[in-house]
Amino acid sequence: PPAPAPPPPPEPPQLAPPPLVRASRVPPPAAALSAAEQRASDVMLAAERKKESSSKWREMKRRREALPAAAKKEELLEALRTRSVVVVSGETGCGKTTQVPQFVLDDAIANGRGGACSIICTQPRRISAIGVSERVAAERDEPLGHTVGYSIRLESKRSSATRLLFCTTGVLLRRLHADGGLKGVSHVIVDEVHERSLDGDFLLIVLRDLLVMRPELRLVLMSATLNADLFASYFGLSPPAPPRALSAALASSGAPPPEAEPLPAAGAPEVAD
Repeated sequence: PPAPAPPPPPEPPQLAPPPLVRASRVPPPAAALSAAEQRASDVMLAAERKKESSSKWREMKRRREALPAAAKKEELLEALRTRSVVVVSGETGCGKTTQVPQFVLDDAIANGRGGACSIICTQPRRISAIGVSERVAAERDEPLGHTVGYSIRLESKRSSATRLLFCTTGVLLRRLHADGGLKGVSHVIVDEVHERSLDGDFLLIVLRDLLVMRPELRLVLMSATLNADLFASYFGLSPPAPPRALSAALASSGAPPPEAEPLPAAGAPEVAD
């Protein structure tokens, strides 16, 4: 009898499509660097150039560039240069959680502004904050706690050199209670924003008020399932809420203030580009 036909070759794995990027609000121009920020920027730029001789770093860079999120890198960075609020929606596996914060940090370092860049990226769970920070530090070929760190309740791994901090929503709310203006922070990234909770919704209300006091702050909202127009409208197109004391707001029940319409329940379909 004739030999059986060989099985067909396996299909290559299907990558998730690149994320969608929406933006609103026009920020003021970037401020000039202080002497300390300029020195830190020079050190960070020299360290990044030194990595180019590392085979491990080059391999990690090749893997990062193969992720679907890399296709939207320039669009995202351009949106952040010209807008205060950017909404990113992308399917699970596209690389937005690990890559978007690095896009921001890498761009700041390459443009000589790494010393003025301080990114806080919230995660809904403690294990996510730790796991993502470990992955990002490995991709950057750096020890955890140097440029990339994390902070969760009763535990943190960071240093004075940390420029990208992953933390839980509760940690950021506690920092806002102590420092309502987030002094020194240049970017806030809220990941998995569709995972609605009392803390998460209250954080969005506080950040919306903060943008009135600090228009130079950049805010990025990310999720796998997200009505982008809803959040872009809430932060950019609707009238901004006037600033109020955070301590008084924290003492309240957490309900949206009268001047800010509450966000409807999650579950709306993803908006096409």
